[in-house]
This record gives sequence, C-alpha cells and structure tokens, in this order.
Amino acid sequence: MNAFGWVRGWKWCGIENLDFCPNVAAWLDRIAARPAVEIGLTVPSAGHRANLSKEEEEKVAEEARKWILAGNQPK
Repeated sequence: MNAFGWVRGWKWCGIENLDFCPNVAAWLDRIAARPAVEIGLTVPSAGHRANLSKEEEEKVAEEARKWILAGNQPK
C-alpha cells in the first residue's frame, strides 16, 4: 500500500496503459476504492489537477521532474 502514490503516477512515466500488467491495474483500483484513500486523494483539494489537458499534464509533470531532479543534485 505504501507504493500506491508512486505506482499511481504511471501515466507520468510515459506508459500508455496498464494492459500489460492487469494485476497492477486491479491493485490500483482496489487501493483507490478504499474510503481513507478516496479522502486522501482530495488533498490539497478535490479536483486540484482534474480536467487538465494533455499539454497541461505534461507541463506539470516536467516541472515536477525538474524539482525532483534538482533535489538529487550533490551539494
């Protein structure tokens, strides 16, 4: 369950679908259906990034990648 947040971001990795790993897709669905997870996914707010276009999603993903990679640079 602790990997849910990371695995849930599979679209940001350039993977088009999860057809090649149906058990992972089913696991994601089961975890996402848990009441506490449903509530947690509304933080910071419901629809925070809902309804983004593909281009907007890619821009957000690129900004996140830059931020993550910057934190991995040696000091």
